[in-house]
Amino acid sequence: MRWPALGLLLVGACGDTGQQRLRIPVVAQGSQRDFFEVGDARFTLQRAELGFGPLYLCATEGADVDLCEVALGEFLQTITIDGLDGQPTTVGTLDATTGNVRSALYDYGISWLLTQQQPRASKGAPDGHSLVLSGSVTRAQQTLLFEAVVDIAPLSAGDAALNALATQRDLKSGDQLRLQVDPYRWLSRINLDKLFALDEDRDGQVTLGEETQAYQALVLGMTNAAPVQLVWSR
Repeated sequence: MRWPALGLLLVGACGDTGQQRLRIPVVAQGSQRDFFEVGDARFTLQRAELGFGPLYLCATEGADVDLCEVALGEFLQTITIDGLDGQPTTVGTLDATTGNVRSALYDYGISWLLTQQQPRASKGAPDGHSLVLSGSVTRAQQTLLFEAVVDIAPLSAGDAALNALATQRDLKSGDQLRLQVDPYRWLSRINLDKLFALDEDRDGQVTLGEETQAYQALVLGMTNAAPVQLVWSR
């Protein structure tokens, strides 16, 4: 079973099973802090726009695309989440059926359908990327400006960028889903010495390319340490 087929499962999920169709409001919420300190350094972000979606909810634990036998919910949009906006913002509706969700899978604004030769950014991704980030870091009275555009694509056609995100919910009428993200957490594993060393011309600003440790730390944060969290309420 591959990514484009998941939606078909939801369409036929009700039938005679007694499940009910649901339309669950979805809101997005960014960080509620203004800076992040690591050792003797302070990070301050000016922009953190994240591409998110589509999202599928699975009945199996630890599911990837092949193991998501029943798609209990789908959010087919690709949206841009302002990671620095701490106020909940309505971003769409999740189409779902009643049932027990145990895991989720989603893309970061870039999808790779079976009908495509390579991954493509979806409409709604910020500037056609998974993440557009800019900010500054200050250490020992030295300030460095940095910027990065990060692309996180599925590894193969029909796959999702992030699989097996644990989330537990017995979906019922009245549920609401909040997409919670804190981009400051992605900065925690950046090696400060290597980051400042990137400023070879001493002009006080750097671009984080794919080959840099800082870029890889951002990817690790988004996919492992601090992915978008699915927070349920009723």
